[in-house]
Amino acid sequence: MAKRSRRFLLAEVFVAALCAWVLSMSPGVLTAIQDDDFAPVTRELLLDPKPEDWLMVHRTYDFHGFSPLAQINRENVGELRLAWMRA
Repeated sequence: MAKRSRRFLLAEVFVAALCAWVLSMSPGVLTAIQDDDFAPVTRELLLDPKPEDWLMVHRTYDFHGFSPLAQINRENVGELRLAWMRA
């Protein structure tokens, strides 16, 4: 029975140390969120994002993935090359 009690004690100490570590990290995270450059994502931004903003995978809820930016056009689209991919 002593071995089992020792294991539970070690587990409790580990959990307590982990909780203390997580809580000690929280103030830094909170101050980063309160930065002056932080702009919250609003419903309006999600429904009508700026052309350069992709706040979700396909940019808008219609899932077209269309980019209103004009840097890629019919003349230069053939120059595009794969930069990265994920299976």
